[in-house]
Amino acid sequence: MRPFTIAAFAAAVNAFPAPYGNNHDAAPAAVTVTDYTDVYTTVYEDEPAEPAAPTTSVAAATTYKNEDWKPKTTPDAPVVVVSETPVHEAPAATTPVVSSAPVPEAPATTPVVTPVVSPAPAPASSSPAVSAAAKAPNDYAQKCVDHHNAHRLNHSVDAIAWDDALAATALKIAKSCIYAHDTKMDGGGYGQNIAAGCPASNISSVITELFYNNEVGNFASLYGQATPSNINDEAAFDGYGHFTQIVWKGTTKVGCATYHCDGGLANTGGNVSPDFTVCNYQSPGNYIGQFAKNVSPPGKFPIIHWNTGLKFQ
Repeated sequence: MRPFTIAAFAAAVNAFPAPYGNNHDAAPAAVTVTDYTDVYTTVYEDEPAEPAAPTTSVAAATTYKNEDWKPKTTPDAPVVVVSETPVHEAPAATTPVVSSAPVPEAPATTPVVTPVVSPAPAPASSSPAVSAAAKAPNDYAQKCVDHHNAHRLNHSVDAIAWDDALAATALKIAKSCIYAHDTKMDGGGYGQNIAAGCPASNISSVITELFYNNEVGNFASLYGQATPSNINDEAAFDGYGHFTQIVWKGTTKVGCATYHCDGGLANTGGNVSPDFTVCNYQSPGNYIGQFAKNVSPPGKFPIIHWNTGLKFQ
């Protein structure tokens, strides 16, 4: 069996401020995740005001490529999971910067076209009970919400809610089959996390392993800082930006979609399984000067994983 690669990055967009540059969900037996590709990051200089309505007005973003990024692995997990870095990009009048990333070969078998589906994983024996359950319209959406909220609860912030409009926009972007963030679709004004190479059945691993577990430790010394001291170090920020978006207090809504691009996924080098996941957030996080009040330290709950049974009450 030849391994395939998951690639991911995140983008946050808002029509108001200018940007300041700078283990898996029941993975199929035939799939072994071994690596991730490089990503991009942008953060915001000012906290966004809640827009009354979507706007197409955008500001230029500065993005960085981490050429020397190497994945971390979790050898004891059912699959090897590594961290990714977020791309945060302000809604710009110019086209967001994207890049094709070299990746390992895809598996010999070709996944079936699967637009936004979500097979249920087998829960682990550990089942922490968490509060503030948010209802979602289907199993895929519920897993997205539950895995976001398990982490948000542990960081003392309110539960995030599923938003059909954000999800519909995410699906439009995923169906483009171009691995790039698009933060202008349907008026913009949202943040965005993007992943490639991971099917819809693995959505909980994207959120919990890729975006949270592999980044939360990188922020350990930065709690309480309005602006993280290493924010200008692109490699450092690349290591925690997904995590901070997930637990950002000011973010209240999320909508995700995963689409299998049967004809291939552009900008991935051709060796990534062409499953494109897009999660849109309202409002976006990672604003300069606003980290202290939006990113709280973790609490008493244990770290969960892709296969942890979650009970919301």
